[in-house]
Amino acid sequence: ELMEVKPDLIITPQNDLAISLRDAGLPAVNLMFANYEDMKRAFAILGDALGGEYAIKAAKWSEMVDNNIAEVSAALGEIAEEDKPIVYYIQGQSNQGLYATFRGDSIMNDWVTYGGGIFASALMELEGTEATAEEVLSLNPDVVIIGGPAQHELYEELLADDAWVDINAVKN
Repeated sequence: ELMEVKPDLIITPQNDLAISLRDAGLPAVNLMFANYEDMKRAFAILGDALGGEYAIKAAKWSEMVDNNIAEVSAALGEIAEEDKPIVYYIQGQSNQGLYATFRGDSIMNDWVTYGGGIFASALMELEGTEATAEEVLSLNPDVVIIGGPAQHELYEELLADDAWVDINAVKN
């Protein structure tokens, strides 16, 4: 079907798929990213692919990202390592439980780090998206962020779970 449509560009987050599509003669690019630098590279590639005003917009966007990072860093100043909060993120796209999260090397690590915290998944060196209760609770996170459509349900579960009652994020 794609060969019949003759797309100008196919964007995929899967490198293997991009290679397969290109091998089949289709224009495909993998634009998956896990940190700000890779994200800026992905948008630059997209800007180059789309050309014209889009290349200019991608460059301006990349500059804006750098400026925002610099502004936040300046506003936060130097935070001693021991004063940085440990931030645990619960992935709530669907309710997969309180220990579904992001990998330690995900863009969430950049968000938390630039925001002055320490990303729990990075501390756990989590290579997958599932932590154990022991791993998370032993860190005693200071902040818990619950994202996604299931956030309210997961929030109620967290508050009802006795294992979390003495965790800093819940107490404070």
